[in-house]
Amino acid sequence: MAFDLLVQKGKMGFIVPKALCFASNWQKIREYIWDNVETIVDCGKVWKEVKLEQVVFVINKGKKTTSYTSGKFENGNLRILGKIDKKDAKEFSLFLNGVTSKEVEVAKKIFTVGMFLNDIVENRRGVILNKFIKDGKYSVIGCKEIDRYKVRKIRGLINKDLSNTNAEIRDNSVLVQGIVAHIENPIDHIKIIANVPDKKDYFIADNINQIIVDKNYSNYFVWAILNSILINWYAYRFIYGKSIRTMRFDNPVTSRLPIPKNTKDNQVVFIELAKKIICLGQELQTVSPNTDKHSDLKNKIGRLETEMNKEIYKLYGLTNEEIKTIEQ
Repeated sequence: MAFDLLVQKGKMGFIVPKALCFASNWQKIREYIWDNVETIVDCGKVWKEVKLEQVVFVINKGKKTTSYTSGKFENGNLRILGKIDKKDAKEFSLFLNGVTSKEVEVAKKIFTVGMFLNDIVENRRGVILNKFIKDGKYSVIGCKEIDRYKVRKIRGLINKDLSNTNAEIRDNSVLVQGIVAHIENPIDHIKIIANVPDKKDYFIADNINQIIVDKNYSNYFVWAILNSILINWYAYRFIYGKSIRTMRFDNPVTSRLPIPKNTKDNQVVFIELAKKIICLGQELQTVSPNTDKHSDLKNKIGRLETEMNKEIYKLYGLTNEEIKTIEQ
């Protein structure tokens, strides 16, 4: 391979799919070049006709480094974001890219809060149901049928009874859109869509992940965490590696989402806020846009979401400066 052709201390660079940084099928390549990587530049979508994003990596034969330079190529310019310690990258199990040193320090603090979401939940995908949807007596929902506030509609009906399967909605659960939305405007971010089901008489398709919550915790608390600014910021950068394509919400994600250990006895404020936001969100969807009532409801929801996010920052013990790093 090209690396073997290099002279000692010779350098080479490649432009490759961004999956190099985080995907399991690129793990052996990551391990092979890990010690010698000097630079990783997040290029985003380089070619219009290629759907995948790209990164450039530069390696130096014979020179093992303890850190690498993180950069981002945007609007025709290269922007250097800082140095990434390889010990930090190893801790997050991926080549961190497109992140600043400040962001890494905040993420390290979040990462060490005590436990992970899978310690208090079970994450299951629904069942492949599209081929069964025709007529029937059982309602089916998929990811497009849910939002943060309610189940908006049903996908269709089936005759097949799927009780006691992964399609059945369980007690104390949260439904999450199985493929996480990437949004570019007004800023580059993701939006995890988590929903507390208002009733159980639906069967869920395989593009919904059901998060079944331990009896010592409330599904409204988990709803608040998953819909928070903090967790969306963290997951995008330090789990999904700032990818924008096919970000599934399976166990490799929930097993790495940090949850503070002191949450069991500190859920009340989140439960109350979540119930208020969901109630107002449901009401909002019944009101005509461009009316005073619609604006009033949106403002009330916005204020409550701000309060909820502040409580979550407090739960994770973040300082004003660390919050500023996340929100900017």
